[in-house]
Amino acid sequence: MLVVETYLAPDAYGGTGLFSRNPIKKGTVIWQHDDRCDQFFTIGEYHALHPAFRKVVSHYGYRARVDGIDGIMLSQDNDRYMNHSDSPNIMCHYATSGSHSGTDSRYYVCIAGTDIPEGTEITMDYRGLDLPGISSDTYREVATCTDFLLGS
Repeated sequence: MLVVETYLAPDAYGGTGLFSRNPIKKGTVIWQHDDRCDQFFTIGEYHALHPAFRKVVSHYGYRARVDGIDGIMLSQDNDRYMNHSDSPNIMCHYATSGSHSGTDSRYYVCIAGTDIPEGTEITMDYRGLDLPGISSDTYREVATCTDFLLGS
């Protein structure tokens, strides 16, 4: 769930991007998991979805792991418009406190890696979504996270 104010606007590549409404200081938490906003689907649950919604989940979802089960996470806010950059202005990682394994998507957090001026597109390195045992090279070769998860 986004925890800073943002808005959607055209990006430099002709698509839609996520932009900062206010200046964001380096180190500020940008996104953190919240069950009320971020919905996890196991592969079986994904297959049971209505085909129209399954298409939405396939397009906007990302690979995730919860309680050791791989699946797809769908955010219900505008973070799904956050674009990839090889030089992102946010950094994402697994928080490592408590008794969790450090690979559970519920403990994933994204912070500003630099000061982000108002009106700047917020970007991340999608390769940071990699799960243990899944290389970033493999991820770049598939069209969507769903293709990878389903072996398409």
